[in-house]
Amino acid sequence: DNPEDPFNQKFNYGPATFDRAHVFALTYTYTLKMFSRTRGFVKAVLDGYEVSGITRLQSGPYLTVTATGTGTANGALGNRRADCLRSDQLFPNGERGPNNWADRTAFQAAPDTRRGTCGVGTVLGPGAQTWDFSLRRRFALTEQFNLQFQADIFNAFNRANFRDMETNLNNGAFGQISTSGPPRNIQFGLKLLF
Repeated sequence: DNPEDPFNQKFNYGPATFDRAHVFALTYTYTLKMFSRTRGFVKAVLDGYEVSGITRLQSGPYLTVTATGTGTANGALGNRRADCLRSDQLFPNGERGPNNWADRTAFQAAPDTRRGTCGVGTVLGPGAQTWDFSLRRRFALTEQFNLQFQADIFNAFNRANFRDMETNLNNGAFGQISTSGPPRNIQFGLKLLF
């Protein structure tokens, strides 16, 4: 981060960019036993699977609104904080989405004679929600050799996890989300154990 005044600790006080106010993480493993009492082909094919997963829910990052490009004759002053006009209405009326995450009319560029009134981390960025699952089974080939099958699915529900909001008020894309996390991803694997 590039603070506007690196020698003024009070002016730069606020949440760090990597801070997440709320994080919930859950890991779980369950052995499927519904086919444990079967015999023959059904038992050979369907018994002994193990399901595991990781669920992670977290709030978004704290973002600082700037008005870069103001404050000098050539417009070269960087990371200059904006003024907050309405602290209670930083977000657009109606539904918030990737094209309108922050309300431009709640901010304005600060005049050259003073620093901006917006604090560090004024806008809460989008949170994330990921659900990853694995399905595994070990097959005994001989006494010394086992074959393990594994299927993994990441972001199983293909949820769009938005990130990277434009925070420069002088940019036409202010308040818009530019990227999202990876989409659903599936992989299969075989492992020979001996």
